[in-house]
Amino acid sequence: MTATDRATVDLLDLIPRPAEVAHHDGRFVVDAQTVIRANRDGEHTARALAAALEPACGYQLRVGSLADSAPAKRIDLRLGVIAGGDEAYELTITSKGVEAVANATAGLVLACQTLRQLLPAAALGGGKVGAAWSLPCLTIRDRPAFAWRGMMLDLARHFMPVGFIERMIDLLALYKMNRLHLHLTDSQAWTMEIAAYPRLTQANHLAPAGQPARGTYAQRELRALVAYAAERNVVLVPEIEFPCHSDAALDAYPELLCVNHPARVGGPMDHKEYCAGRDDVVDFVRTVLREVTAVFPSPWIHIGGDEYYGTAWERCPDCQRRLRDEHLEDEDTPELRALFANAQGSPSKHLLYRSFMRRIAAEVVALGRAPILWDDLSWRGTFPPGSALMQWHYRGLFDWMQKAFTPEDPAADAAHAGHAAIAAPASHLYFDYFHGAALLRRLYAFDPLPADLDPARAPLILG
Repeated sequence: MTATDRATVDLLDLIPRPAEVAHHDGRFVVDAQTVIRANRDGEHTARALAAALEPACGYQLRVGSLADSAPAKRIDLRLGVIAGGDEAYELTITSKGVEAVANATAGLVLACQTLRQLLPAAALGGGKVGAAWSLPCLTIRDRPAFAWRGMMLDLARHFMPVGFIERMIDLLALYKMNRLHLHLTDSQAWTMEIAAYPRLTQANHLAPAGQPARGTYAQRELRALVAYAAERNVVLVPEIEFPCHSDAALDAYPELLCVNHPARVGGPMDHKEYCAGRDDVVDFVRTVLREVTAVFPSPWIHIGGDEYYGTAWERCPDCQRRLRDEHLEDEDTPELRALFANAQGSPSKHLLYRSFMRRIAAEVVALGRAPILWDDLSWRGTFPPGSALMQWHYRGLFDWMQKAFTPEDPAADAAHAGHAAIAAPASHLYFDYFHGAALLRRLYAFDPLPADLDPARAPLILG
């Protein structure tokens, strides 16, 4: 894009900035005579646009078919063939009307969000305004730079009602973000109804005084949210945490702990983590994942994998048997021993951790989905087959769990190993670390593509 083109784009209050913009003379006025037209594939998107514009206009625009005779003033949503993928679109506004063309419905949804953003800010407030609005005449050709444009909600630590999540989906869609990562389980609470294990959510009404309220999402509520998000080109990605961050599940089903864990047999308390040695624990995980995947059609299932201790594993006969039977010590290396020498918990915890997470990841793959894991120093490029990595460390970060500095960019490490990665480094994308202008500066300065990544591997950085 030329400097002139960049300046042209900057004149528009659009987030994110479109790839190409050309301005034309004139404006198009949206009024009660304007008709939104689409074929059957785009009809739902047309009706959603009419509903979104109704508060601003004070009336709902009529929705018609592209086969109808052309009205004097129209907004046409049309599937066609343009450069780019499913989310690419071309938006043309003249004094007589608007035409959006895309390869797929997803592109039409994004074109409609651009159309909404081109209206004055007052038109997006949600309250009844009741006015005729005008749009600048222009042509926009746009396509996303990254396939994954997402945000995470921690619903286990901060339970939110369904209406709040719907509002978040609406805002993500407005800014063309297309993934909402739902952190559904943690030590504080397990928030998703699992029919096979009802005790997982039974304690959610017993939040200690002074702590955030807890709650449970029924599977029917989550299915409704999935559908609500899909209409707005947003995929809900569930996260179920293993092996740590799991007190809520292990309090409900302590038999999933190691057989000699203090919570089962008494003694000094230890960190609660799933037993990494027993097959019946994987049976539990398999059953849970079957219910999760039945609710969430997302191609990705996040299985956690961060901040574990492994001290109970050292004393557990089942874990030690697996360590021997799978010859896991043969996987150890001088580099791994150095990285985990001063770690909190067991200095050899990474061996059983890798074995356990590989088995959990295999269960996700067997269900026809791709597992996502938080990055961890243990992998060193040997990630579970078919998995994607979600980066939260970054080069030079002091890992407080392992008491070692992160030696590389984890997303680049995954991409070099041929695995997909999603960049979410705490240095830039953890909203509770920075505030105000400092947060915005860091957000806008962040480029998900690692500077040292081979360009041929760039497509593996999903976003």
